Amino acid sequence: MKNIIFFDVDGTLLDHSIGMDNVPDQTKKAIELLDKTGNYCIVATARTNLTEELKNLPFSGMVLSNGNYIEFQGNEIHNKVFSADQLTNMMTVLKKFNGAYIMGGYHDILISEADNFLINEHDKIYGKPDYRLGIPVDEKINAVTALFHNKNDMYNAIENLPSEWIYHIYESPNTHMDIYLPGFSKGTAVKYLYEYLKIPYENTYAFGDGKNDREMMELVKYSTAMGNAVAEIKDIAYMTTDNVSNNGIYNALKKYRLI
Repeated sequence: MKNIIFFDVDGTLLDHSIGMDNVPDQTKKAIELLDKTGNYCIVATARTNLTEELKNLPFSGMVLSNGNYIEFQGNEIHNKVFSADQLTNMMTVLKKFNGAYIMGGYHDILISEADNFLINEHDKIYGKPDYRLGIPVDEKINAVTALFHNKNDMYNAIENLPSEWIYHIYESPNTHMDIYLPGFSKGTAVKYLYEYLKIPYENTYAFGDGKNDREMMELVKYSTAMGNAVAEIKDIAYMTTDNVSNNGIYNALKKYRLI
């Protein structure tokens, strides 16, 4: 029976916080070995898209935009997108409160303004994706990152947006929030995918580091916290491994005897 292994990106496959913008060689080797032995490796992230480096690794599928986009072996399984009216309303609210946006789906990422201070600062922290200037018309947008100069503007914007939407709020290292439609979360999307593929719960694994990985970690059999993970994730994980920079993924997979 195949195993399915889910990998968060930021803080797990790579770590921008310490300047590690690429996947360690040992991690790449581990993913290649898993693939060669018939296992399914899946990216599970709040990101709307993947870097070319990640796309070139032998991942069988992806859970993106916090569960709003699911793909397996090149086939789109789930793609929940904002309507044009919803996006138009959102842009009006963000402009009112001096915000900027990065709107994304798997096939495209748009930004509100070229050379925008808020976007440039966000890119310094999280890396710069391949995006273009534009107002969404026919694009399939799964997620929006809204950026603000201060938290008052951010919370005022939330008060003027639909209460049923999902808001992931960050007050540091920069003030921003990720906005999603209700439905799947990253965790429930992970569970949906392994059940869709008829993979037994006993053959499910996940690697993560942040608070938004908690549900995913709780919905698989073998959850692994990176050494650089927050305490909340280490407390609930089946195993804690080494930091990203110390080949945590490779070392844990060896302990699990998956490679």
